[in-house]
Amino acid sequence: MLKISSFLIAAALCAGGQVHAQAPAKPTATAQSVVAAYTVKAYQLYTDSLAGARKVQADLNAFVQNPTEATLANARTSWTEARKIYSQTEVYRYYGGPIDGAINGVEGPEPLINAWPLDEIYIDTIIARADLYPSLDAAALHELNEKDGEKNISTGWHAIEYMLWGQDLSATGPGARPASDFAAQNPLAARRAQYLQTLGAALVGDLEAVQVQWDSKRPGSYAQSFVKDQTALTKILTGLTKMSGAELSQERMFVALDTRSQEEEHSCFSDTTHLDIYYNYVGIKTVLTGGILDLIRAKDRSVAGEIEDNLQVTEDAINAMQVPFDQAILSDKGRAGVLAIISSLETLTESVRQGAVTIGVQLP
Repeated sequence: MLKISSFLIAAALCAGGQVHAQAPAKPTATAQSVVAAYTVKAYQLYTDSLAGARKVQADLNAFVQNPTEATLANARTSWTEARKIYSQTEVYRYYGGPIDGAINGVEGPEPLINAWPLDEIYIDTIIARADLYPSLDAAALHELNEKDGEKNISTGWHAIEYMLWGQDLSATGPGARPASDFAAQNPLAARRAQYLQTLGAALVGDLEAVQVQWDSKRPGSYAQSFVKDQTALTKILTGLTKMSGAELSQERMFVALDTRSQEEEHSCFSDTTHLDIYYNYVGIKTVLTGGILDLIRAKDRSVAGEIEDNLQVTEDAINAMQVPFDQAILSDKGRAGVLAIISSLETLTESVRQGAVTIGVQLP
C-alpha cells in the first residue's frame, strides 16, 4: 500500500501537479454536538459496564458450583475489571438521570448498584438468620437494601465484593475469604451461594435498567429526550463538577483521610480504592475532552488551557498515590499524596466552573 501511494505521488509531481497532505478540518463543536456525543458515550460505557457485570455473574455462578481457590480468583478478577468500567460511568450522575433520578415514576437504581460504606454484619445476619430472612431472591434483597440505615447495604458491587474477599484484616493486602466458606461442609455454604448468585443477577438487571435508558434508538428512552433538552449542557457540567468536587474529592477521599478509617474507603475489602479513584477521574476527563473543552476554548483559550493543565496535575497526583489506599491515609507520606489529589480535584472543579461561566452555563 505504501509503494502504490509513493508511485501516485511521484506521478503527480512529474505531471507538474502538486500534492498537499492536509488533514480534514475538525468540525466546530456546538452545544448540540457535545450533548449528542455525551449521550453516545454514556450508552457505550453503560453497555460495556453491563457486559462486565454479566461476566461477573457468570464467574460467580461458576464459583459457587465449584468453590475452589482458582474459581474464586477468577470471580475476583472479573469483579475488579468490571469495576474499572463502571467507575467511569459515575460522572453521568447527579442531575436526575436514569441512574439516580426518577424515570416514569421509578426511582433510579444507583443505591442498589453502588451504595457504600457497607456494614458487614448486616449481610452476615441476612445469610445466617434464615428464620428472619427466609427469601434471598432479588426482590427481597432490594427491599432490604438500606433498610433501617444507610450502611445496611444488601446489594450491588460492594456486597459482591464483601462476599468474594471478606473483611480486610491485613495491613499489606485485601480480605482473604477462603473458598471453603462456600464448600458443602460449611453450614452456611448453601445460603452464601444463593445470596451470591442473586447478587450477580440483580446487578445485571439493575445496570440493564440504566443502559436501556441511554439507548437513543429506543423509543421513549431518556437519551431521546436528553438530546432535545435545552438544559442538557447544564446537567452535563453539573454532574461533572459534583463528581470531581463534592463526591470524589470529599466523600470518597477527604472523609477517609480525615477519619483515617478503612471503613470509609470505597472498595475496602478488595483494596482497589485506588482504581476507583483513577477510573472516576478517567470518566471526568472523558466528558471534558468530549467537546466541553472545545466549547470553552472557542470562547477563552486561557481558561481551556487552565483546565487542561489541572487535568494533568490531577492525573499525575493520582498516579503517584501510595497503594493500597487504606495504608496511604495512615502514613505521613501517603496522606500528603492523598491530600495532593484532593487539592488538585478541587482546583480542577473550580476551573471547570469558570469554564462553564465562559460558555454561558450557570451551575447550581
